[in-house]
Amino acid sequence: MTAIPPRFPLNIYDELLFHLDQPSSPLVQHMEVRVAPQLDAERLQQAVLAAAHEHPIMQVAMAAYSDSDSQFFWQYNEPLQEAPLVTKTANDEDDITRLRDEFYSGAISLVEAPPFRCLLVQIGADESVLMLKASSVASDSVGLKLFLYAILNHYNHPQSRHSANHFLAIRNQYHSLTEHSDGLKAIGTLLEALSATLKPASRIAATGKEGATGVGIAPIVFTAAQTKALNLQTDTRVGFSSQVLAALHLAVESWNQSYEQKTGYISFIHPVDTRKEPWQESIASNLSMWVNISSQAKDRQNAKELLALMQQQTGQLLDEGMLHLLVDLAQEARRLPAWLRQIVPGLLPLTGGRLTGTAVVGTLEPLPRLRNDALTIKEWFFSPPCKMPTGVSLGAMVYDHRLHLALRYHQQQFTQEDAWAFAEKLLDALHRTA
Repeated sequence: MTAIPPRFPLNIYDELLFHLDQPSSPLVQHMEVRVAPQLDAERLQQAVLAAAHEHPIMQVAMAAYSDSDSQFFWQYNEPLQEAPLVTKTANDEDDITRLRDEFYSGAISLVEAPPFRCLLVQIGADESVLMLKASSVASDSVGLKLFLYAILNHYNHPQSRHSANHFLAIRNQYHSLTEHSDGLKAIGTLLEALSATLKPASRIAATGKEGATGVGIAPIVFTAAQTKALNLQTDTRVGFSSQVLAALHLAVESWNQSYEQKTGYISFIHPVDTRKEPWQESIASNLSMWVNISSQAKDRQNAKELLALMQQQTGQLLDEGMLHLLVDLAQEARRLPAWLRQIVPGLLPLTGGRLTGTAVVGTLEPLPRLRNDALTIKEWFFSPPCKMPTGVSLGAMVYDHRLHLALRYHQQQFTQEDAWAFAEKLLDALHRTA
């Protein structure tokens, strides 16, 4: 097994998010499952510890640094002795909502390990909701999904053990443009896309309380029949993401029209997983490039044409040459000329030390029903982080042939009632794109 050093550097994905994370508006990943029968807290404690040992990034803290440093490091702490797990009880859905919003509104300090937290909510005598959050600096949503997989597996099979011998190889995985023959084509596509990046992205009409802190999360689950009726293109990454993106473009315009707010250029921040090989799916880490997917007012006149535009943009950004070029740009962002640094955030919304976009949209590939002798997973939600002025994020995934959406909103963006009203517009738009 490859030894993990006591200190290793943040990768480019970690570092871009590290400069944006703030205690007042923390960048934390959200993921939760509702299960039956009820989880045993002591058994879950041991499963979380075993999963953290399997995924080294879940045992790290930031090594000492100063703001003037040009390189930042993770401090590797092994083994984790106590799982950051808190248990609460809920009498109804309102209790679950309150506990969820409080949990995901809290920051995760990276000064001490670990960079994740767990909340176990016991519901009656038969169900539990396991809420998991991790600093976005440490892991993307795909990594958090892998970590949750490990927790559920160790809960089901307490004696199982897995090595983390590929961890550093995965962390150091880097796409080099020079290794690919389609670099010139990618550069041409990039230059075309840059022409639209100087336009400021439209904001979603806000109804929340000025100066408020914290977030709310509205989870929505569809039945298998309702999901089938949406005709979701779940067979490809491009198809599913494009349909969700198109629906949210339409929902934002409809919402803003109801508040008599003009909507022109919409730009959604979309994390794109750069993992390419099966062995890269074995370790939680931060390996997602954040890109922008946009539309003009004229593009939203016809839902079918808008969907085609989303497919075109998403397909281009998933193209090997383009993705490698974007990674190169992120690596070289500090050395770009000042004028280019002002333009590049239009495609890479994190490189300018800011989060630029109308909303954040994350999608995960469909998950079949997991085989677990100890548990039945009834619901599975996730959402990427958001921070003002980008006050909305949406996580979309299909689990067990059922669509799960989680709308996360900053309290300055929406009231709880208005968040659900916005969700209604999103649901209408999903049917339009079907």
